[in-house]
Amino acid sequence: MIRLLVLVLIVAGACSKPAPRPDAYWRRTSEHAEPLEQARSACRTYAMERSSHGSGREGMDAKAAAGAFAECMEERGWVLVDRP
Repeated sequence: MIRLLVLVLIVAGACSKPAPRPDAYWRRTSEHAEPLEQARSACRTYAMERSSHGSGREGMDAKAAAGAFAECMEERGWVLVDRP
């Protein structure tokens, strides 16, 4: 039951517009990077799939999903950087 709740929260978070982070932004690392919104959408799906095979522990599953999202974005040519 808890696993289902975590998955619903992740899906709801992925479907909602993310809150802007004034201290960070996505930076293109390659001229061959796909468009940002396309990469974000694909990586959200990837992260949700990875978290559905999680350990059953809410905190660990959320961290795994966040890590999977960041890795996916980096593979698609984007990194999150802090503003100077």
